[in-house]
Amino acid sequence: MPAKESLPVSMHTYASRPYNTYFGNAFRVMEFSACILFYIAITCLQAISIDNTQMKGVIAQIQAFIAIYLVLRYTFLGLSVMLTCNLLELINIFFSLVNVGDNSILIIALTVKLFTVSSIIIVCMLQVKQNKQKRELHRLVITDDLTDTYNRRFFYSTLDKLVEDTKKNNSSVGLILIDIDNFKSFNDNYGHDSGDKVLKATSNLLKDFAYDKDFVFRYAGDQFAILVPSVNLDSLQQKAEQLKETLYIEKNRYYEGYIGQDITLSMGLSVYPMVAKSMDELVSQADTALYHAKNLGKDKVNSYNDIIHHISGSTSFSDKQLIGLFKALLSSISAKDKYTFGHSERVSQYAGIIGDEMKLDPRDISILRYAGLFHDIGKIEVPTSILNKIEPLSQDEFR
Repeated sequence: MPAKESLPVSMHTYASRPYNTYFGNAFRVMEFSACILFYIAITCLQAISIDNTQMKGVIAQIQAFIAIYLVLRYTFLGLSVMLTCNLLELINIFFSLVNVGDNSILIIALTVKLFTVSSIIIVCMLQVKQNKQKRELHRLVITDDLTDTYNRRFFYSTLDKLVEDTKKNNSSVGLILIDIDNFKSFNDNYGHDSGDKVLKATSNLLKDFAYDKDFVFRYAGDQFAILVPSVNLDSLQQKAEQLKETLYIEKNRYYEGYIGQDITLSMGLSVYPMVAKSMDELVSQADTALYHAKNLGKDKVNSYNDIIHHISGSTSFSDKQLIGLFKALLSSISAKDKYTFGHSERVSQYAGIIGDEMKLDPRDISILRYAGLFHDIGKIEVPTSILNKIEPLSQDEFR
């Protein structure tokens, strides 16, 4: 079963690794080792300088500085090491006092050591408090207040890192965009408080469903996103279908009463680099697939389908030279109006089906499908205000 997280996935995983916390890179290891070796070296020097009171005082100050520095840099690890060292020195000084008797130098050394121990404990407490505040501030910056999932800004920085990792490791990253169907009606019919409860419940479902390696985000108002490292399109499709099935089975667990019965999710997905060739293309393809899933009647899982690639499979080499131009035109249509883009794809599919039924030549069917795809190409140059106008057009608008 998927791992369950009360906070955004992978935050606890990272925090539970002491090595990463204290030794994030080779420099930190070298820094820690150098401080310990230096502390041991000057402690040995202090033992040698038996009669040199001034030297002992200078060394005691250096020891205190190193102890505080290690606590500031490594908190509990630094505190543990320095407490051990200072306690051993305190025991040594105490037995020396017992054996030697009243000795002002030993009493001063004992006082300095006790002061050092008290100082590093106080510094550690303050540092822990400051680190906690930093973690909380970082959490607030990267998470959505309402749903406690990662926010949109962190989505893009995470995706950018994952894409870079795929290039280095020759792996992949999948994206599932999720939309709560008819969410506006929940707000209109039941109020915004109910809408917020739906968002929280959906985020809890997604976080419980996600595996440790997955990342869950609130992508927009009623949209969520899941980034899945090291996955192919078939596996991602299967994962999305499992999420849909989990929603049906677990509705009553996450959603309150009658509201939950109406909850459905539409999902669009794509994978880099098998389908998408860039980070922006991955997001665009998943968004297009989600739009088509909603157009197909909602409550659907839809993988991105490169219709140009599908049509061009049966064309000649000379026609394939136009594919780049066709893709550019299709991108322009999608950017202008997603409804027109979806409508054009459906017209293209219907034209191909009719061509098949008419027993047309495969090349003629391809021409039909291209024609259906670009039959509304003129809309690219028509202002959106005119395309979407409900009232009759003026003479200037009509021209």
